[in-house]
Amino acid sequence: MLKLVLFTCFLSLIHFSSFSQFDLVDKSWKLFEKGKVDEAEKIMIELNKNALKKFNKNQKTAFYVNYGKILIEKKNYSDALNLLLKAKELNKGDSLEYERLYNSAFGELFQSIGSFSTAIEYKKKVYQQTDDDFSKFLASNSIGTMFYQLNQADSALYYFNLQLKSCEQIENKIYFGSSKNNIGLAYFQKKEFHKALKNFQEAESYILNKNNDPDFYFSVKENVGRCLYELKKHEKAIICLEAVHENDLSRKRILKQTFYQSLLVSCYLKTNKLDEAKKIEHALIGYYSKMSTIAKYHFLCMQHEISLSEKNYIKANQLFSKIKEIQLINEREKKEALNNSNKIIAKYLISEAKIRLAVEQKQKRNSLKALELEKKENNFISILSISIFVLFIIAVFVIYQNLKNKQKKAVLEKEFLKLEEEKLKLKIGVQEKNLTEFAIDFSKKKELNKEIISQLNFLSSLKESEIKQEIKTILTQLKTRQTLDKRVEDLNENSELILLHFKNKLVQLHPSLNKTEIELCSLIKLNLSNKEIASFRNISDDSVKIVKNRLKKKLNLDATTILGEYLAAIN
Repeated sequence: MLKLVLFTCFLSLIHFSSFSQFDLVDKSWKLFEKGKVDEAEKIMIELNKNALKKFNKNQKTAFYVNYGKILIEKKNYSDALNLLLKAKELNKGDSLEYERLYNSAFGELFQSIGSFSTAIEYKKKVYQQTDDDFSKFLASNSIGTMFYQLNQADSALYYFNLQLKSCEQIENKIYFGSSKNNIGLAYFQKKEFHKALKNFQEAESYILNKNNDPDFYFSVKENVGRCLYELKKHEKAIICLEAVHENDLSRKRILKQTFYQSLLVSCYLKTNKLDEAKKIEHALIGYYSKMSTIAKYHFLCMQHEISLSEKNYIKANQLFSKIKEIQLINEREKKEALNNSNKIIAKYLISEAKIRLAVEQKQKRNSLKALELEKKENNFISILSISIFVLFIIAVFVIYQNLKNKQKKAVLEKEFLKLEEEKLKLKIGVQEKNLTEFAIDFSKKKELNKEIISQLNFLSSLKESEIKQEIKTILTQLKTRQTLDKRVEDLNENSELILLHFKNKLVQLHPSLNKTEIELCSLIKLNLSNKEIASFRNISDDSVKIVKNRLKKKLNLDATTILGEYLAAIN
């Protein structure tokens, strides 16, 4: 009896310890909500090391989701995806409450990496799974915002109106104002500026004064100014945009953005207030080095417009060149973000496929168990039949033959199921490869389209005489790229077997090389020049040199060894 009491106390102590440790998850989340992301992450890292094994199923799910959201905020998207997939696999279909939690987190993850279509599907699930008005408010706001970013104004307007409807039960003026402001943005995107202005002004009336929520107040004020600018009411637009500018100056937030200052300068120039425009330029010029890429772009456009107003065409041309450089930097940043996004999406799709495979395998295992049970039942029937009809030898023989045939059938079915399972694994492998190649091809095609659009925009700004020369340059570049593509195609056709042997030998000599480095070695083996490699991989000549130096170090080659000769010697 004493042992039973002690054992019960021990189990209670373990249960209490689990909940005590789980309180730290709640503490971490409260720190996260206060903006103390690093402190929240430290607690989660410690729990992951020492306490996660003690958590029950639901506690683990909540831990994975909360930790995943913290990593999303830290922009560690790959690790965040792993945690959310664990949460989904752990509680898939078991609990609607926890399913809504990880669906919301998946939505935030894909929204953060710019994969809005996938994010919208998750956020729609959250909207449908909740009866809470505040949760519906947040979900509809998120969905509408993503449709707005996708330039689908009608869909955005639909969800922003749902957001406004959910405010009727919440009864919070700031929420009403936020919904009206969003509706105004959707109308602004549809170029229905009078409707947009009406909603922005209604949003402004809900705030009452700038002390209630200064960030929101001046954000709406800026939107009113943008509408007035589009409606060519420049004097009124100046009043709104000046208020926003003075607020940013007083709060030292001048680096937040320069778009509305660019509009303000345009208003000044359209109303012949060049001196006022130059004051804005001088107020910002000292912060240029600390500006973001997009902020630099708007600031340079502002300076370009002022230079044209002053008829200082030399300075205007210099600024135009800088604007082009900034655009290239912005395109590179977008390309990097897109590549990272594609990697996350590909990883997600592969994981989803693996989860479906696991479900199908489980179903097949259940089928095999059913067959085994049927086999045991048949054996039982055979024994019972033999014992009852022992005198009827012929009948026993017939029953035995029937059972033997069934057993053969069961074995054949089992082998068939194994073959089907292997075929499914091969199919999944092909799908994984296709998904990865699709993500890469999609990224390259999108980059090429953006490059062509950028060149056409540049041509539209040139004079007629300069256009012909620029077109010749572009044609030369396209012929060079076509020639390179043809050469790479010919090399691939003629060198496929050689490269296959070369890659296998290279991996044996240097097993630490990744796929990208092996492909680079193959291009060098095919005797492509730095310029050809750069064009083929869509990078600069300098980048090729840097990558070659890194590759040389990874191959442990000394300074005197030539990389091309070393790879050529591998047969």
